[in-house]
Amino acid sequence: MIRSFLILLTCLLLFPDAWAQRVKRKGVEPMDVGRKKSAKQSNYQLDQLKGRWQEIRRSPQDNSSALAFTDSLLIRIDGKKGEVRDATSMRIGLIGEAQLEPDNMLSIAADIFEIKYLDKEKLILDDGEFLRVLQKKEIFYHETVGKTPVQTEAIGEPVAINIEQLMGKWLIYRRQAEAGIRDEARMLIKSFEIREIISGNKASGEIAFFSNDITETATCTFIFSNGNMTLETDKHNWVFMTYKADGREFIFGEKGRFMYYAKH
Repeated sequence: MIRSFLILLTCLLLFPDAWAQRVKRKGVEPMDVGRKKSAKQSNYQLDQLKGRWQEIRRSPQDNSSALAFTDSLLIRIDGKKGEVRDATSMRIGLIGEAQLEPDNMLSIAADIFEIKYLDKEKLILDDGEFLRVLQKKEIFYHETVGKTPVQTEAIGEPVAINIEQLMGKWLIYRRQAEAGIRDEARMLIKSFEIREIISGNKASGEIAFFSNDITETATCTFIFSNGNMTLETDKHNWVFMTYKADGREFIFGEKGRFMYYAKH
C-alpha cells in the first residue's frame, strides 16, 4: 500500500500536466488548462459576457477560410450561470456555472473556450478545433417561435391604382376571410402576371387560379377604375376593391369579407 502511494505521488510530481486537462466540446480533443509558467489572469470580466451570443462565422484555427455550418453555437450568460447549445436543436443545452480562468479561458458547464477577442458586439472563441465568431443578440430565434404575434396591416378605403406599379408577376402569399364567409367556395386566385398595358386603365396578362383543387391558367384582361379591379377571362370574371399597390405589395379584395395579399 505504501509503495503504491509513493509511486502515485512520484507521478504527480513528475507529470503534473497529465492531471490538468478538461474535456471540451463533444468530439474535440481535451484542452490543456493546467498551470503554465506564463499563465496570466483573464483580461476580461464575466459581466462583459452577459447576454446572448450567436455564432455567425466559423473557420479553422489558422483563420484561413470561412467554413459552412448550420449548427450555430449559442451562448447565454447571466451572472455566474451559463448555457451552451446549437441552433439546430430545440432541446435545452448544457447549463451550468460560467467562469473565467487564467489565460482568458471561459468555461461554461462542461465546455471550455479560449477568448481571442471581446467587445460589446463581437466575441471570438477558440474551442480547440475552430475559431468561432459570435455576435451579440437581443433574443435568439428559437425564443420567438410561436410567440411573436402576426401584425395585421390596417386596411383603409379603396385607392386608385397605377397600372405601371403592377407590371410583372404577383404571387398570392396570404388570404384572409372573415368568420362565416365562404368565398373559398369560389375559385381562388393563386397568382397573376400583367404583361402589357393596353390603355390608361386596362392591361393584359395571365392569371392562375384554383378550380376544384386543380390549378388552371387563362389569358386575362385587367381593368382598373376608381378603386376597383375587374379580372376578365373567357370563362370567369372577378371584381375586387384595391387597397394598396406600392410596387412591392398589392392588397385587394373586399374589406370585411375576403382579402388577397400579393407580392412580386
